Amino acid sequence: MMDPLPLDAQAYRYSLWRLPQTRYLPGRTPRPERDGQTKRVENSQETPALSETWSRNESYLYGVDLYNFAYWWECHEVFEDLWHAAGRKTPPARFLQALIQIAAGNLKDLLGSQDAAKSLWRRGLAGLEPFKPVYMGIDIEMFVADALAYAEHRRETPAVIRLQGLEGSEKS
Repeated sequence: MMDPLPLDAQAYRYSLWRLPQTRYLPGRTPRPERDGQTKRVENSQETPALSETWSRNESYLYGVDLYNFAYWWECHEVFEDLWHAAGRKTPPARFLQALIQIAAGNLKDLLGSQDAAKSLWRRGLAGLEPFKPVYMGIDIEMFVADALAYAEHRRETPAVIRLQGLEGSEKS
């Protein structure tokens, strides 16, 4: 497995948590145990007002790092934990669900399942629409445009999540 490289050479690390040593690719690599390889949301106390506290939420920041470094299965796991903790039907939960779908679409694309990838991207991108222009630090219009360009093969790499106001964080 390659060293973890960002999707974009200008990608920042937002979290201090270590990236996993390897990426999980279903059907290709062994499934990792949940022993620290992928961080878990410890309790729901971390998510009471996630839409307001996202910039201080290590789980959210770590999920963004996992996404930006192409750990899409691991990103899905972290965002899914946050989705459950956020109440599953709340605005932050619906937002996280859309990001989960886009990450899962990227993983399906990598694994060669184009139809599944397109379906996941379509649902994820539609799920982000209500959160324009900016939500939880993400410029939704820019992210959607980049993700759509990738899905339509007008961009070589998946969209990168850039968190507004945190770009001065440590670079990868």
